[in-house]
Amino acid sequence: MNVEKIKSFIVMDILERSLEIQKHGVEIIHLEIGEPDLPTPKKALDRVPEILSKYKMSYTPSLGITSLREAISEYYLKEYGVEVPVKNIVAVPGSSTGMALIISILLDKGGEFIITDPSYPCYPNFILHSGGEVVRLNIYKDNNFLPEIDKLRDLVNQKTRGLIIASPSNPCGVVLPQKLVEEILEIGIPTIIDEIYQGIVFGIPKKESSAIKYFSADGNLIISNGFSKYFSMPGWRVGWLVVPDRYIPALQKLLQNIVISTPTLSQMLAEICMRECINELDEYVSIYKKRLETATNFLNNSGLELGYKVNGAFYIYLDLSNFINDSLEFSRKMLEEYSVALTPGLDFGTNQTNKFIRISLTNSEGNILTGLERLLNAIYDYNPSPRSI
Repeated sequence: MNVEKIKSFIVMDILERSLEIQKHGVEIIHLEIGEPDLPTPKKALDRVPEILSKYKMSYTPSLGITSLREAISEYYLKEYGVEVPVKNIVAVPGSSTGMALIISILLDKGGEFIITDPSYPCYPNFILHSGGEVVRLNIYKDNNFLPEIDKLRDLVNQKTRGLIIASPSNPCGVVLPQKLVEEILEIGIPTIIDEIYQGIVFGIPKKESSAIKYFSADGNLIISNGFSKYFSMPGWRVGWLVVPDRYIPALQKLLQNIVISTPTLSQMLAEICMRECINELDEYVSIYKKRLETATNFLNNSGLELGYKVNGAFYIYLDLSNFINDSLEFSRKMLEEYSVALTPGLDFGTNQTNKFIRISLTNSEGNILTGLERLLNAIYDYNPSPRSI
């Protein structure tokens, strides 16, 4: 375990600082946190009193309530046309817990684990916590922030224990093309595809936006997902894994000993969301899409074109290399002087991340536009003689 190597989650530091500022009556525009502002569906919340009066909030089986696991299996069949055995679906208390546990299993005897750079800040910390070594695969805007398969193959060696990659991705909002998924799996290493933003996709048929069709009970693909993003249930802390047979016994033992079970009420509400609220949740996706269009139109008209195609999640990863060379300093300036909370690229790795910021579209269109206007003012104040715009 390498706890001393684990870094803080910068976006959470920024959030905490912004809340301190707000205590003094300053209104902050929040474009930093990757948390849906749209509420948990009312249909699910309205059932809480009934559930609490009818059911005892006891422990559940460590792998999850059977009816929830069945609902997830049925969801995959209905929405993606794929049959996923219930036995391979495991409920976890938040997708991060599930990823941390499965990575610890894969790194049981040490070794290397590959991540893309930029990527979700917690991936390297999961690896380090399990005693592994982080290997970074740089991805670039000119390739739409997708991994180059030859470069990935070059990183694989006898010490490689796996790969973790997100689709749609954070911070970039890019969906892995199906052919690329096939090429990644052909390499033959355990591959975790983090699909926590799955469902929030734009311009791609849903059935072509997930890797679930490549899952097999004896294969190398592991799917991580959860209810925090598309299902708008972040604080309920419930997620799931789809795992090959060989990992289930170890995963069950870890869940039994570390968490016992995922919160009972959260599992029950998650099942209701999955079975009864898809139409409402798809309306949420339309809202995210409209916000993305509004933000990109503003940026394009301001000479700040993205330079890549966002087709999922609710983020923009904005290249400010013509204006800044320290994304953390710039994000602090935005918060302290312009009352806009943004996430510095530095939170997502080391690959040119000092020149990028992530904008989260989990706010109203009006607030997003106000925040972007302040951003435009700030980059000129920060660097009054930019290289180009």
